[in-house]
Amino acid sequence: LDLFHAALNSKLDEVKTILQSGVDPNFTTNKDGATALYIAAQLGHKEIVSLLISAKANIHETLKKDGSTPLIIAAQNGHKDIVSLLISAGANLNHTMTIGATALLAAAQYGHKDIVWLLLSAGADPNLALTDGSTALYLAAQIGHKDIVLLLISAKANVDQTNTDGSTPLLIATQSNNKDIVSLLISAGANSNITMDDGISPLYIAAQNDLKDIASLLISAGANLNKAMPDGMTPLFIAAQNGCKDIVSLLISAGANVNPAMTVIKLGATPLYAAAQNGYGDMVSLLVSAGTNLDQATTDNVTPLFIASQTGNKNIASLLVSAGANVNLSMTSGATPLRVAAQNGLEDIASLLISSGANLNQPMNDGSTPLFSAAQHGHKNIVVQLLSAGANIDQALTTAATPIRVAAQQGHTEIVSLLASAGANVNQAMDGGSTPLIIATKNGHQDIVSILIAAHADVNIATNTGESPLHTAASLGHTFIISLLLQANAEAGLKNSDGLTPLMLATHNNYKEAVRLLSSQASR
Repeated sequence: LDLFHAALNSKLDEVKTILQSGVDPNFTTNKDGATALYIAAQLGHKEIVSLLISAKANIHETLKKDGSTPLIIAAQNGHKDIVSLLISAGANLNHTMTIGATALLAAAQYGHKDIVWLLLSAGADPNLALTDGSTALYLAAQIGHKDIVLLLISAKANVDQTNTDGSTPLLIATQSNNKDIVSLLISAGANSNITMDDGISPLYIAAQNDLKDIASLLISAGANLNKAMPDGMTPLFIAAQNGCKDIVSLLISAGANVNPAMTVIKLGATPLYAAAQNGYGDMVSLLVSAGTNLDQATTDNVTPLFIASQTGNKNIASLLVSAGANVNLSMTSGATPLRVAAQNGLEDIASLLISSGANLNQPMNDGSTPLFSAAQHGHKNIVVQLLSAGANIDQALTTAATPIRVAAQQGHTEIVSLLASAGANVNQAMDGGSTPLIIATKNGHQDIVSILIAAHADVNIATNTGESPLHTAASLGHTFIISLLLQANAEAGLKNSDGLTPLMLATHNNYKEAVRLLSSQASR
């Protein structure tokens, strides 16, 4: 114990005295098995290390907890002279710790160039690896120790040795954005097309992270421009998706396929789709100039123009339209770019598409048109645009619901007024017989009821079950609407299919004011 503490505290004379007394230089009571030699090597006490070696201290002694040796700890901590002493004493250059670390791995990781040179000169194996497969070259490339990378390459380190996830020194140097090391590895013959287990290549990493200089090096070294991930994503795709303009330009100039499609998630999506979706106009322009397929769609038939319209990017939509994109291609649901612009209230895009010849009346599978959608979502200005361009005002859903009917339902008063003034059929009923007036009455939209009555809506048209607007108002207690309907000559005596009159319904529901109004009418 005294020897250990003397070494720990760098007391050279005490170490000499203790050794001369015949104490075993390898004796220790340290719980991890650390000897005086280990602690002296760790702390850089060169003279003490020399004394202990002369006293026959075990230079191969290992720590119990991790298998480290005096040579490994000295190499890790940059104690060059001690490393030299231990090498001369015959220390095992290639001893591995429990995690696989060697003296060379430790020196390379911590950037101790002179120690790396000493170990390599003494014959250390440059290709031994940690348990995760990382070699000294991998670690040096990862951290950016250029001089050490050069030493290891000169010592014939395997430039393509992979770790457990398939990563190579070139991959990790690219990921770490170390251009000089990438260049060294390529010059040493590193394979630029080895991929990680998940399919990632060095060029993909460079493209993803906008590393133009490294991408250029890799392309010059013969990297596969179109090497795709398992999901179909190529370097060009990820660059376009991430807005890496210079990389996109570089890859296009090098001849990359501009139309690769995703095979999972966004099935069929292309770089143009990704650029359009994320609002990268410069990328869209580059891809268009390179001759990309403007109308290539995802598996649900979403085109780049559709996604640009949906996200409200007028500049990109204009670029695509000007380049000749088909404005009428629809999703599998039947939705077109104009329909999604109308739905989302995107007036500029709607105007662009209308002026570019978009089909104003192209219906979705359920019959919904751009006008219906604009009316449904309350986009008055788009309703005006569509009507001015000649949209069919009464084109209905498969259920026979019309734009004015849905506007009346949703309470969009101004739109109802617009449509009525433009000549919409105010009496067109749905399959069940419900008219715009009936639905406005049901939802209590008094102003809309007034507008429809003024537009000559028939106040006595009933549903298939005989429910007239007055029946509906009476059953819900909408007294103001009851007054409006009665003033418009609604028939208070009509019976529904159950034989009930509006007065009976109001009485049943105890709507006293409604009962009074209807009773007054009945007594006339």
